[in-house]
Amino acid sequence: LFDLLAGGGRRAQPATLGTTAATGQQVEKQREAAAPGEHPWLRVEAGYVGGLYSYQQKPLTSTGPLYDTTITVGGDAGSPGGAAGLGLRARAWSPGFDYGGAELSLSTARWSMDLGTAFDEPIPDWLTDFRAVLLGRYPIRRGGNLYHVGARLGFASNDFLVFKQEMQDGRPYLTYENLVVSGALVGVEAGAEAGRLFGLAGLEAGIVDGFPVYSFATDLTVGYALTEQLTVQARLGSLSRDSTVYSQDGSGEKQPVGQLTDAFTRFGLGVGWQM
Repeated sequence: LFDLLAGGGRRAQPATLGTTAATGQQVEKQREAAAPGEHPWLRVEAGYVGGLYSYQQKPLTSTGPLYDTTITVGGDAGSPGGAAGLGLRARAWSPGFDYGGAELSLSTARWSMDLGTAFDEPIPDWLTDFRAVLLGRYPIRRGGNLYHVGARLGFASNDFLVFKQEMQDGRPYLTYENLVVSGALVGVEAGAEAGRLFGLAGLEAGIVDGFPVYSFATDLTVGYALTEQLTVQARLGSLSRDSTVYSQDGSGEKQPVGQLTDAFTRFGLGVGWQM
């Protein structure tokens, strides 16, 4: 390195090694001290959601309101059903508070099952999942990149397909409907922002009736910013649920009448906008 002296013809003296090292340290410190607003604080995305779905309804009594025969799709009964639909997600971190944020997501995917002679046509169903989550994170800034570990606390609502039977003229008559299950969710996540690349991995547990865990969800997202605002991303995740169905007896007491379990291995591709 050479210093250029204005108005002089003398050769500049080379800078000392100590000055160069100190300058390098200052540059490195400036890189690490990236401002909180340097990385996007808001991302909105929309895209395709699809995957493989397994389902089982198992009656716990032959005299209850549920169909008295076990219904299984996937698992030991054969191939799972295919599902396809759309998903939306928005994540935002508070511009004035780098440790807190929120997320809203909604996805729905259509699948169908064939129960043979019980119904004339395959039965369609939409796997709809809504989540509203508060986010807390500990940000770690290194070399201009942003990493974080965090916690998730919020609300989730989704539904099961339920098959019921009613007796008419001494014969069972089969019907079906959707049973909505809503409850709290807790989870953890880790994320990274490195140049145009970004990623997020999360794990959630759904809770109903105070404590029992009825669902587990995983999510992995990898994205790339094509421009300062336009992004593309790929997602891979799973949702598994296990819920007991209750019915009131003649005395008004709740009695378990069936067990619902399912598993949805899902993937997605989407486009998004950030700021």
